Amino acid sequence: MENVFGAPWDEMHTKYEGAGYICVGVRLDSKDFYLPQTRQRGYMVCFDRHHAGDINEDDLKQRFYTLIERFRRPASSPVSAFLHSDEVPSMRDQSLLDEPKREVPWEKCRVRHHQLRSEIQIGKCRPYTFWQESGTSIPPEHGWRDWITAQPERVKDSLDITTARKSTLASGYYDPRYKQRIVDLSQ
Repeated sequence: MENVFGAPWDEMHTKYEGAGYICVGVRLDSKDFYLPQTRQRGYMVCFDRHHAGDINEDDLKQRFYTLIERFRRPASSPVSAFLHSDEVPSMRDQSLLDEPKREVPWEKCRVRHHQLRSEIQIGKCRPYTFWQESGTSIPPEHGWRDWITAQPERVKDSLDITTARKSTLASGYYDPRYKQRIVDLSQ
């Protein structure tokens, strides 16, 4: 169990112990576990006393504390090392200033994309970018609209094919719009 440090830990500990669990809790700060931020949290692990068998309760707690100590690794760089100054343009701003890349005309890719869509039986759907041949596009709310809109048809269609392909029965109906996914769009 994880919660803010100010949560009613004593009360939770008492209730779980009363319900037949062996409870052990710790207070941790994320900066002590190789994360460049300070975020204090409480953690409690509960073990079912009936399934613990002959394991000594104190030994079980000590093994948990030892494991936590083995994970401890202070961040080697301060938070400021991960931040940009105000003079550095953001990635979003910089991408708009970048020179346009040499692009392959959509006509050269259209046939290949159509063949792939036929092979994997996804039809003409465009579930991620909703782009039209007229040039309009409606990227998802969580998407980087400026970047997606600036992409050529080949890239937009690749994003849509990837999304549609992963949401087929053969792929287990995986919806990449709701899970992080890295898609290599380079040629």
